[in-house]
Amino acid sequence: MLIQTVHNKAEIDAFHELPFFINQNDPNWIAPLRQDVEKVFDPAKNPFFTHGECIRWILYDDRGKTIGRIAAFINKKLAFTETVPTGGCGFLK
Repeated sequence: MLIQTVHNKAEIDAFHELPFFINQNDPNWIAPLRQDVEKVFDPAKNPFFTHGECIRWILYDDRGKTIGRIAAFINKKLAFTETVPTGGCGFLK
């Protein structure tokens, strides 16, 4: 397996397409709007970036097929101490 930081258009596309593959047989699943998801990761559109950082990854199997994704967030404003920031994760699939 390979964990890849999302940097380029192909990786961004893979990050967005994975939920469609996973949920393709779920008639109750409603896809999020791509533009809404991208706003989360855009420092120009998300005020979180004034006091935090985030990064996202995609996971590929040995054949290069996307099999997972995750994003991690660090909130420096809500730090326990100056050296221990508070964080979280999301976009798990």
